[in-house]
Amino acid sequence: MVRKNNNPYKKVKRDGKHKYEHRILMEKFLGRGLTYNEIVHHIDGDKRNNELKNLELIDRRVHAGNHTRERAKYVEITCAECGKKFKMREKWYKYRKLRQRNFFCSHRCSGFGVTDNQYNVISKAYKAKIIQGLAIGWSGYKIAQENNMNRATVYNHIKRIKNESQNKPN
Repeated sequence: MVRKNNNPYKKVKRDGKHKYEHRILMEKFLGRGLTYNEIVHHIDGDKRNNELKNLELIDRRVHAGNHTRERAKYVEITCAECGKKFKMREKWYKYRKLRQRNFFCSHRCSGFGVTDNQYNVISKAYKAKIIQGLAIGWSGYKIAQENNMNRATVYNHIKRIKNESQNKPN
């Protein structure tokens, strides 16, 4: 049999139609036809090995989820705030790296989601960057641009930093 495409599954002509051999074998074993949501999975991963002991019947969603997890690659990253190492899916890392420079292990470390008097608590790393930018003489816009931060957030934190410095007892 000459295959024109690169399909690794064995096909058999039955009732004038080409069908996959592993599906025909499972239908014979079960004594009924397969539904759309039933997938015949090759346990050892060899798509040409159609022995019944190598085939299992599973739900389409479960099958897709299994193969997605197998192919997922993870990258180990260090938190910019606390230094803890954590893993992130490689495709998410590549996407986020285009938009942000720092990665955090949690909302607490990023400064988001943790509230104090209705304001987000600024992380130590961001606060240090804002203070450093102010010391150089940068505007809030320049600080936000250089540190890949939201301008409104920077301006709010500049106000808070100034208020904290004014309210400190000397």
